[in-house]
Amino acid sequence: MNERENMLRDLQICDFALIETNLYLDGHPYNRDARNYFFDTLHKRDEILNEYTEKYGPITVYDSKSAEDGEFTWTIGAWPWEMSEEE
Repeated sequence: MNERENMLRDLQICDFALIETNLYLDGHPYNRDARNYFFDTLHKRDEILNEYTEKYGPITVYDSKSAEDGEFTWTIGAWPWEMSEEE
């Protein structure tokens, strides 16, 4: 697995943990450990996403910061299924 794939996998892990923790917190809203875990994981996800976006571009249209500058580069570059084995 290359760095790009590792970062995507780490984002998936964070997303899964966030969804599951959110579901737990729906029934246990005062659990301090769960809330801390949720926000720690959210912070970690944000760091990974920012690093990924800087290196490889946006994952979703919502991650595309270039649109703020008048350019919309969401569709520039290879799609995930178009990446070569070396990437």
